[in-house]
Amino acid sequence: MLSSVDIANIALVELGGQMIRSFDENNKPARLVNLAYPTCRDWLLSSYRWSFARKTRELSLLEETSPDWAYVYQLPSDCFTPFFISKKKELDNWAIEGKSFLCNINPCILRYVWKVTDTQFFTPPFIEALAALIKARIAQSLVQDKTLASTAIKEAIGKVRNAQEVDARLGNEYRQASETPELDSFVNPGAKFLYTKEYVTDVDSPT
Repeated sequence: MLSSVDIANIALVELGGQMIRSFDENNKPARLVNLAYPTCRDWLLSSYRWSFARKTRELSLLEETSPDWAYVYQLPSDCFTPFFISKKKELDNWAIEGKSFLCNINPCILRYVWKVTDTQFFTPPFIEALAALIKARIAQSLVQDKTLASTAIKEAIGKVRNAQEVDARLGNEYRQASETPELDSFVNPGAKFLYTKEYVTDVDSPT
């Protein structure tokens, strides 16, 4: 099983940098990946309905009331990205306010992506995509090579897309992309901004 440091080292090695033993080391590679790793991991987790990060919970009804919604529930503490409410019903009528989940359904069964930090849950394609994102985030600061940094961004986009496509084939929710493009299972509609360069632009170089 690869650790978070191992995953960061994949990015460093591919950039020709020195490997680290800990994020706490007092050197530039360690400082860069220490900044990049949690943000890249959390963004990647929230960008798609990863099979290893899905949970289903019946929500606890709160005594609070809302002028706009019939029911107010306690949002699970580990909820990262809600995606289904009740059975096979898209989350098209709901709201989140603070730690509360508001909707018009009772009881409420919520499916969501939870914040997975333990790397033992990560799949090989997810690990590859995460390492590629880290590589793209730190490339310019580490190697000062704009061409290499640009290539790393394109590579990250491809690996994230591949990881999503592999994961989409798990279970019976998979649909061929050509069947109904507007309902394509490959890419979470909420993650379309992935295909711009804004996210994987370089992190500030630590002093």
